[in-house]
Amino acid sequence: MKPLRGVVAAAAAACFVRPVAALLHAAALAFNIAVILPVFALRRAALVAFSIGAATVVRPVTALHHAAVLAFSIGAAVVVWSITALRHSAVLAFSIAVVRPVSALLHAAALVFSIVVLRPVAYVAGLFTWVGRINLVRQVRVAFAAGLFVDKQIYTTDVSTHVVKAGYSLDVHEVETEDGHVLILHRVYKEKKPTSDRSFQPIIMMHGLLNAAGVFVTNGKSSVAFYFAEKGYDVWLGNTRSVYQRHTSLPTNSKQYWDFCVDELGRYDFPAVIEYVVKVTRKKPVYMGHSQGGSQAYIGFQLYPDLSKQLSLFVGLCPAFYLFPIKNVLFSHFVIRYPRLISWLMGEKATFVKITVALRNIFPAWFYCLLGQLALDHCFHWSSLRWPEQHVFKFFLFTPAVSSCKLLLGWFAALRETQLVPCSKSTPVKKFEICNIECPVAIFSGGADGVVDCGKRLHNAMAGCNVLVWKHIEEYNHMDFVLASDIEEQVLKPILQAINTALYIKEESATS
Repeated sequence: MKPLRGVVAAAAAACFVRPVAALLHAAALAFNIAVILPVFALRRAALVAFSIGAATVVRPVTALHHAAVLAFSIGAAVVVWSITALRHSAVLAFSIAVVRPVSALLHAAALVFSIVVLRPVAYVAGLFTWVGRINLVRQVRVAFAAGLFVDKQIYTTDVSTHVVKAGYSLDVHEVETEDGHVLILHRVYKEKKPTSDRSFQPIIMMHGLLNAAGVFVTNGKSSVAFYFAEKGYDVWLGNTRSVYQRHTSLPTNSKQYWDFCVDELGRYDFPAVIEYVVKVTRKKPVYMGHSQGGSQAYIGFQLYPDLSKQLSLFVGLCPAFYLFPIKNVLFSHFVIRYPRLISWLMGEKATFVKITVALRNIFPAWFYCLLGQLALDHCFHWSSLRWPEQHVFKFFLFTPAVSSCKLLLGWFAALRETQLVPCSKSTPVKKFEICNIECPVAIFSGGADGVVDCGKRLHNAMAGCNVLVWKHIEEYNHMDFVLASDIEEQVLKPILQAINTALYIKEESATS
């Protein structure tokens, strides 16, 4: 039975299934042709129509879009440019208000770091050389000797104490300048007071920058003032304005009082001192100026053509008119680039003097002497090794002395120009020159000075002067001319010979 049923099913499938499948395929084909294809055609036509119609819409929209983008770009550019300009302005304002002060502070910090750290490190490194070791040992030895020899009775800046201690007499005179400053002159003599007779030739001594008259009496019996007093000369020790801080009308804490520089020293102080001594002694004095003391003489001679005729002799101890470039790189950088910073730090007067006075009172004498020697050595290469060890400390009692900040700034300007230059608006000349020197001249210079140039330029400038002595001491530095232990042979005796020659010339001209 089963095989029979299989045969019947197969025959039925062959008769009915295939025709039905064929019919289904035919119906599907007819449906595709009649329905599906027209639908696809319509859809495509609709897409084409929409594309054509949309083009008329999309393109203007695209154009509007591009126009909007263009307008935005133009507007944004204006805004962006304005913002950029504002940003640059803000950056500029920020630089001026913040960055530059910060830069200045950084430079100041670098300077302090160099002074506090690098300089000592360099100095310690220098100790590993034989020269550095020997120099330090000498400076320490001199400092210890100075500290051991300090006499508490003369531990003072009172000049009269030093003069009386050495066995000489002293009178104090007050000289009023044309602009109201009151200068103090110390008149030093031996035994009896000088008279106007021939035996007492007056000699005026004027100190240098940041010094006082005390530097001429701090070397014991070998002091410059005592040497000439011992020879019978009428010695007048000058002090520049501000050393004793007196004025006829201005309070000494006023800005107007400290408004002076080297111009005023030559214009007012120098002629006032000369005229006063001439009036009191009725003689033509010898004028001896050390460093700045010579500078104010040059200025006075230029401004007052007949002033030199009131002198018997002009002695310049390394007179500061022409200057060398600063050798100390750090000091040079500080002086040339930041003079106003110095002015701000010091105020109207050189207030760092107060710091040195405090150090002198705090530290032992030997340590203060060592600091002073190291400062002179490293800033100017001036060694104190030629000074008598027992008198070194007395020099630092009078150095540095109080002075105005404007005076220091004027000298910084002179160092930049390597020549003395006017620094006050009221100065009647635009350039300082060496001229109108009618009296005989004696010039002394040192090969180890390093600051004042008394070489070819000064020789040429003074070519027309009556130069009696021009002595160059190769081993002398700037301060050795008032403090060296061998100053009598090297400097004082030649000055004495020049004075005698000048007085002889004056007598000869008077009799002829």
